[in-house]
Amino acid sequence: MCDAMVAVALAGSIFFSIDPSAARWRVALYLVLTIAPFAVVTPLIGPAVDRIRGGRRLMIVFTVMGRAVLAYLMSVHIDGLLLFPEAFGFLVLQKGYSVAKSAVVPELVRTEGELVEANSKLALLSAVSSMIGAGIGGLALLVGHEWPPRVACVGFVVTALFAIGLKAVTVAEEPLAAGERADLRRHGILYGAVAIAMLRATVGFVSFLLAFAFRGGEEGVALEGVGRAGGAAVGLARGENVFGPPGAPAWHFGAVLAGAGLGALVGAVVAPRLRRRVTEEQIISG
Repeated sequence: MCDAMVAVALAGSIFFSIDPSAARWRVALYLVLTIAPFAVVTPLIGPAVDRIRGGRRLMIVFTVMGRAVLAYLMSVHIDGLLLFPEAFGFLVLQKGYSVAKSAVVPELVRTEGELVEANSKLALLSAVSSMIGAGIGGLALLVGHEWPPRVACVGFVVTALFAIGLKAVTVAEEPLAAGERADLRRHGILYGAVAIAMLRATVGFVSFLLAFAFRGGEEGVALEGVGRAGGAAVGLARGENVFGPPGAPAWHFGAVLAGAGLGALVGAVVAPRLRRRVTEEQIISG
């Protein structure tokens, strides 16, 4: 919910006010930066935290409270350049939380079947709460652009209180053994990882295509001055587009968000039932 509120705040800020025709390299940079948190958190911090009892719980609490602080700072700098590094820091903590949560869940269930069901329930809760959070963020946005991250800040503090109550588990008491390393290189895991990477890349690519298409293209001809205004009038009379492609209406964005939410809900319901009949690799292939 809180992440959705922050996303709403960013959507209404200078974060997405860059001219799309000049933003391609910034998008490429953004995609590289989204990989950076995983590149740091997973291979370096992850194994060390795994061997500390309650380490993942501490990491969850730290990443939640860190996002609370950054959400407040983002509300202060919502129209300033400091918003960009704060948003990046928020993203790093978000990825760290995701890794910690994924590591804790297997230790809190008893069987593989329960693990699939637990992950499906988490996905279901995530989809529903994201839509609720976006709605709350939209209402807060009516008060002012700085209010969605402020409301999210309160939500993160409440989340941290719940996170403190998590069971303290040690994910890996010993360093990774040679046999375990070999298991991680099995064909099924490697092919699954490549398949998921391709799926995520496709979703990301289409998301950016939609974002640029919905926002509209060039801003059109500048109309200040008699000469330019006259030229624009002549172009308009000839049927030329002098104002630039218009952005999409708001309901287009809503339709995409609703489709994404509905897809997540359907997937969360179907996944446990599929897992009783077929393997993970077959589900991914399908």
